[in-house]
Amino acid sequence: MRGFFYPQSAAVLGVSPRFTNLGRAIATNLIDQGFGGRLFFVGLGGGHLFGHRIYESVEALPEPVEAAVILTPAATVPGLVEACGRRGIKRVIIESGGFGEFDSDRLALEKELLAAAEAHGIRFIGPNCIGVANLENGFVVPFPRFPESIHRGEIGIISQSGGVGLAYVNRLVSERLGLSKFISVGNKLNVDENDLLEYLIEDDRTGLICLYLESIADGRRLMDLAGRTDKPILIHKSNTSAVSARIAASHTAALSEDDAVVEAAFKQAGIVRVRGAQEMINYLKVLTQPRLKGRRLGIVSRSGGQAVIAADACQAFGLEMPAFPRQFLDEFEKHFRGGVIKIQNPIDLGDLFDFTVYTDIAEGVLSRPEVDGLLFAHGYRGAETPRSREFLAAVAGMVRRLGKPAALCLLVEESEMTHVKQELDFPVFAGPEEATAALSVSHQLHLKSQWPKKSNPHKFDLDEARIGRLLDGGRPGLAQCLELAQAAGIRVAPFREVFSPEEALAAAEEVGFPLALKAGRAEVSHKSDVGGVILGLDSPRALAAGLEKMSASLGAAGLERPWPLVVQAMVEAGQEMILGGRQDAVFGPVILVGLGGIFVEILGDVSLGVAPLDERQAGLMLSQLRGGRILDGVRGKPASDRAALVETLLRLAGLMDRFSRIREIDLNPVKVLPAGQGVVALDARVVPA
Repeated sequence: MRGFFYPQSAAVLGVSPRFTNLGRAIATNLIDQGFGGRLFFVGLGGGHLFGHRIYESVEALPEPVEAAVILTPAATVPGLVEACGRRGIKRVIIESGGFGEFDSDRLALEKELLAAAEAHGIRFIGPNCIGVANLENGFVVPFPRFPESIHRGEIGIISQSGGVGLAYVNRLVSERLGLSKFISVGNKLNVDENDLLEYLIEDDRTGLICLYLESIADGRRLMDLAGRTDKPILIHKSNTSAVSARIAASHTAALSEDDAVVEAAFKQAGIVRVRGAQEMINYLKVLTQPRLKGRRLGIVSRSGGQAVIAADACQAFGLEMPAFPRQFLDEFEKHFRGGVIKIQNPIDLGDLFDFTVYTDIAEGVLSRPEVDGLLFAHGYRGAETPRSREFLAAVAGMVRRLGKPAALCLLVEESEMTHVKQELDFPVFAGPEEATAALSVSHQLHLKSQWPKKSNPHKFDLDEARIGRLLDGGRPGLAQCLELAQAAGIRVAPFREVFSPEEALAAAEEVGFPLALKAGRAEVSHKSDVGGVILGLDSPRALAAGLEKMSASLGAAGLERPWPLVVQAMVEAGQEMILGGRQDAVFGPVILVGLGGIFVEILGDVSLGVAPLDERQAGLMLSQLRGGRILDGVRGKPASDRAALVETLLRLAGLMDRFSRIREIDLNPVKVLPAGQGVVALDARVVPA
């Protein structure tokens, strides 16, 4: 990937001297940004531009070059890539549009392009992109004019949309945040976001990485890359609805993924998901500072109302406001004039107008051992402006000196906010809510830095031969599904598959009363809906009546014969839950855990994870359940066996990871017994691929 950013020589294909020519615009960016390598232009009309000759073909170039940028009609691109290959050019950036994103009949053109690149070992970015920008060496090749006021920094941007990516670049300019590298990936026919993410993770010039994505090329690889680095990765993932999927497909050939899976995968990998440009910029601003290593904030505000808003935001984002010692507060209380403000955390400055004391309070709070970061809400205008600007600069110095983050919330006129952003080399926020959200993300990323650098999923013994046989027979019935769970080491309530009333009675004597009677045929997916489950049968007579009732119910549902049926021991105790898994086209095997058993669709309290899982990740899934505290025991009920539930999740994840032939699996309901007694599955459904 380095070859896309540090070529010693480059050619721009599609250049003419006309002012409206987009190839000329690429050349202008290269020259204005000071590209120091050897530069060549190619265009059918020939001529000269900026003192450079325009060669009429790639073959006419006087020497081989390391990288080429193509912006010509789509139909010409495969031939030009072929010509590049013959001249030994191995890195190509294709900004031309009009391929599969334009119409499905252009897919053949994409195949030609891929074939030409493969024949010559060429890696290319695009097509349908606006290229790359490396501010370190001036290799800046987008055809839109790149902002000259952008300055170098540590932020790397990968964007599937050129327009959205440039909007991010413009926001960096307005917030005085520095750019390292910018890449627009377009259709991702050859190089995708993961290839470039891996490069930016290794790039010592890039410290923060943000992406805008409409589709994800390989979710498992994305998670693996993110999990291995401490560099913050922020992703604005759009294209989450049916309508946006159609729009995206019209210009990026993107497909919509299940957004709940995306959300879960990002959390599991420590990726920060953002919902828009403003949120992205807010997070980037705070992440240019030291990480928030704990949850404890000191809050200082010139406005009592803003202090209350900040306190509410802290609670909303899981941050804390530690109490300050009385002796510490007494040092500052003597400066207050009216004696009507109670000094505490948050500190309401009230009638204090001494900017020197402001500085002392801010530094005193940030220096406290029980404080991990500072939020200072400051409003001013008119004569206070010069002293306020000096105060803001002093806070920036404190952060660098003390190694703790501070969020400055400015309650000022828009013109003053713009001035401060351009003059102060320190991020400022428009309000406590967005500042607190950003500090919370800083803390999340600090916690992520404490994770093991590599997940260590448990390796459980599975009866692979038995599982294979069960999957070979087509879609398995209930008994085969339960047996498959057993083969994965998952405990199942005792059961027998039966084919006659006599076998049912014999099985009942084995498993013991009371028992459950269940429809066993594979085509009965939702047994309760068709009378395919009868619970609490406590005697042979009740069993006989149950058999007649179920036969009638299944017959009414269109099944000519009820057999086979399953006789199963009842398990009354325990918390009812659902465990499941399915194969996702982007992320692979996805595991689900939820509360409620048969009511899970009504309650909607589920958590997702991507297999394979380790103990930390499985525990995270349980902690994300809104009703997860039920497992700890409430209102006199004993605590559930969390350890056994985690092990069952890990076994299910291992099964799904090792057997991609399983398209879907549900263990529902599952009973989580009291602590130390384990977990037992009562029902199972398996859909083979």
